[in-house]
Amino acid sequence: MLLLALAGILTSCKPSTAKALPDPDPMQVLQAQLSSERQLRQTAELKADEEAEIRDRWKLGAMGLGALVVVGFIAGTAIGSTGRRHASGH
Repeated sequence: MLLLALAGILTSCKPSTAKALPDPDPMQVLQAQLSSERQLRQTAELKADEEAEIRDRWKLGAMGLGALVVVGFIAGTAIGSTGRRHASGH
């Protein structure tokens, strides 16, 4: 039943009343594509800049933590050797 109604609707459209859409202006299409590509490039550049900034922060944090570990190791060694000297009575 539904198929018959659909077939009736499709065949009732007369070719003389149907109008074809005019072809879009190629320059307008190219300008629209160029504009969207520029926008995508700007978005990608902003994202890349943000990722580079985050990576730089992680590098700085890792270097700071490494320096803190080295200082802690030196301080611990100094405290341990001082404690051993005091324990042996020198």
